[in-house]
Amino acid sequence: MSVSGIFKIFSKKNNPAVSAFLNQITESMDELVKKSATLSDGFSEEKKLILQIKNEINSISPDDNPTAKKFEYAILEKLTLTNSLCEKAITGKDSKDFKSSVLILKNIVNQRKNLAFEDEK
Repeated sequence: MSVSGIFKIFSKKNNPAVSAFLNQITESMDELVKKSATLSDGFSEEKKLILQIKNEINSISPDDNPTAKKFEYAILEKLTLTNSLCEKAITGKDSKDFKSSVLILKNIVNQRKNLAFEDEK
């Protein structure tokens, strides 16, 4: 096996533990997309934003950088909260908190995505 082949095996982008965390984020985001589809028309902007966030999450490459991990943890934490607030918004409660949480989630995802972009430079 060549040196480059060995490097690929141990590359951070091929590390299953790194990818597993992003998989958790993706699964949680899929859950939010499904829940948000049942929201009333008063949440049309949030529904669009949630789909945009999903696309951005899908474009994030795995990275074992500690800063990337912190952002990913923050994303998963905010996703958990946003999922819970979405359930409340569906029942007509706490819509303001849900809307705010979606915006914060978008911001955190953008920061993580920009971090990956900076690493590629």
